[in-house]
Amino acid sequence: MNQEIRTAAKKLHVPFWKIADSLGISEATFTRMMRRELPKDKYDQIMSIIEKRAAHV
Repeated sequence: MNQEIRTAAKKLHVPFWKIADSLGISEATFTRMMRRELPKDKYDQIMSIIEKRAAHV
């Protein structure tokens, strides 16, 4: 799942810092979160953020 997040963020030109900002955490914390598989609910939340941020470009 994490690879899907990385791929979507890259494809839609949404940097990690913008995702982290939407989650209310630092980019460093988000990067550490991505080291392990995320729970389904967190995955869904992040994918939703990526889609919303991509729409605002």
